[in-house]
Amino acid sequence: MRKLLLLTLVPLSLAAQDRFHVGLDLAHQGGASQTFVAEDYAKIESKGRTQFGLTAGYRAMSIGRVQIRVTADLRLKADADVDAGRLWFGTSRVGTLSHESVALGGEASWCGPVEVGGGLQFRHERMTLTPDAKGTVATRATTTRPWLTSHVGKTWKTAEGHRPFLRGTLSVSLDNSNEDAKNLRAGEDLVKALAPGAELGFQVGLRF
Repeated sequence: MRKLLLLTLVPLSLAAQDRFHVGLDLAHQGGASQTFVAEDYAKIESKGRTQFGLTAGYRAMSIGRVQIRVTADLRLKADADVDAGRLWFGTSRVGTLSHESVALGGEASWCGPVEVGGGLQFRHERMTLTPDAKGTVATRATTTRPWLTSHVGKTWKTAEGHRPFLRGTLSVSLDNSNEDAKNLRAGEDLVKALAPGAELGFQVGLRF
């Protein structure tokens, strides 16, 4: 009877491992450049930014070595310089573009000697374009876009039973319709057109 109980509890205990994960996220987003039709400027571009954030996940199911997880991310507000100028004459700083986001999605990970996987996230992004010129008003915009995510990493088990993990990430927006916009004018459309389209990241955390 005791052996039967142990045979029942051990698989349940193993299945409970790695059910959740939480961690810190550091990501660098690339900039964006657009043609801007106005009296003063013919080109406007946002520079890259580095964002800090939090990441969390829940393992919904396992198929062999493949784990299916539900994920959630929070990116804290970070600023990037915005430069503008006439074509062929260079650019100079005219303001800043802040960006922050929350995301919900899912991922599939093959967990061997290293973990490799990919997934899909829907990110709700909030951006604010703040000109340097005095007396001007900041322009705000929000957008929700799908992002394709990928990662590679590794999880360790310590003597105390903790399971820390490290992984690198690469994410690309699947909605780049704003990048094709021509003759952009000031306002929300311009702010959305300067939204980041790709990022590289690094995550560290614990599984439990």
